[in-house]
Amino acid sequence: MSNNVNDQILEQIAEEVNEMSGISIVNELFDRAPGSASPNSDSWDEFFAFADMDSIKERLVMKRFEEMSA
Repeated sequence: MSNNVNDQILEQIAEEVNEMSGISIVNELFDRAPGSASPNSDSWDEFFAFADMDSIKERLVMKRFEEMSA
């Protein structure tokens, strides 16, 4: 795929990820069941207080992109 096509795909994925809830993003990124306990913290509130959501969203975008070409 060309760079322009890849950029468009990444932008579309990023838009989809930005519309998701934080919990959904984390669950999908780490292949967790919906409703699972928060990762590495006592609660989701505690997790989100310290999480770099921009980085987590970017990781999910790249995960989805890489899975498309697999």
